[in-house]
Amino acid sequence: MSVVNPMFDPAENQWPGYPAGSTELHYRRKSKAVWVVVVVFVVALGASAYYGYFSLKKHNIQISQLFGSQAAINALTQRADAAEGNLRELTGGWESLGQRVTNLEGLEGKVADNLKQTRKYAEAFDAAVAATTKCPARSPQF
Repeated sequence: MSVVNPMFDPAENQWPGYPAGSTELHYRRKSKAVWVVVVVFVVALGASAYYGYFSLKKHNIQISQLFGSQAAINALTQRADAAEGNLRELTGGWESLGQRVTNLEGLEGKVADNLKQTRKYAEAFDAAVAATTKCPARSPQF
């Protein structure tokens, strides 16, 4: 009895519903089209970066001059710092919320134990009342 290693005997072209080679050319065409689009985008990105760099160099413009004065840059920095502070406060609130949820999960076990004890007490009380009044005990509906 011989065992065939699937690594050396791939079943890629042995699909039951497709004849061998019928869909392979279709997928190759799509794959080539995707790669052509990717290459075109990369060339366009490279050309725009090349044009932008040399046009800035030609007019002797520095990147810092594009954004205006230093005061505007400082204002943007302060706004970014404020937004970061707000995000830090928000995530700090999540930590306290996580602690509260953990505490509630700890209470869940206590509540379940109290429910079991109360149910046992109610069943025992119902049986005792049924015994003293000679009425049939009710079956639990839970």
